[in-house]
Amino acid sequence: MSDACGLDATLDRVRALIEELERRPEDVLDAAELSYTSGVPLGDVRELLAGRRVADPGVAARVQQRLGLLIETRRRCGDGVVRPLGEAVAAHTQAEIAQGIGVTPQALRAYRKPDHPAVPSVHTVLGISEWFRVHSGWLTEPADRALARVLRERLQELERQSAEREMERLLDDRGVRAHAFRAVGALSRQKLEALMTLLGSDPDGSGPGGPAGSAGASGAPSPGL
Repeated sequence: MSDACGLDATLDRVRALIEELERRPEDVLDAAELSYTSGVPLGDVRELLAGRRVADPGVAARVQQRLGLLIETRRRCGDGVVRPLGEAVAAHTQAEIAQGIGVTPQALRAYRKPDHPAVPSVHTVLGISEWFRVHSGWLTEPADRALARVLRERLQELERQSAEREMERLLDDRGVRAHAFRAVGALSRQKLEALMTLLGSDPDGSGPGGPAGSAGASGAPSPGL
């Protein structure tokens, strides 16, 4: 079967970077956390991570599954922020959710009907997405596409970390960092204070502008370096 969404290639790259960065695979590829983030049922996430494909239940069942996941794991709080349910965060009632997404409680029950759920309109799907603060395709994306999207976000972060590590290695290999430390260490206290003032911080780490009374703080010209 073709990998039109790029899931396999993305997963291979994520795993390669996990090894390169010496990260724990379970920290990046935790199936439960990926299910929470993508909306894909936990069992399907595990199958997809293992390189297998999963059956598509159809749009109505897909929306039902993901709406259920939103209701069972999240709450939109009074400040508008959506938080995971926990000891200090209680679930919404069906009436609260229906009011929040702009439908009747009867319609909400129909979307969650076990055997033949109703298919919500595009307007309602967008209302659900907005209220729970997920992107517009969260409820309807096929499982492989939904998981690939989340993994691409992880991949971007891993690539950033890899690039930073490579830059640090190059600086160390060429002695740039050691040379910079030696140069700073050779400065007098007065010249170091002037340099830190120019850079917007102070040599004692007390913040921008340097301590009161230090060179540069009083408006006196900075001594030559």
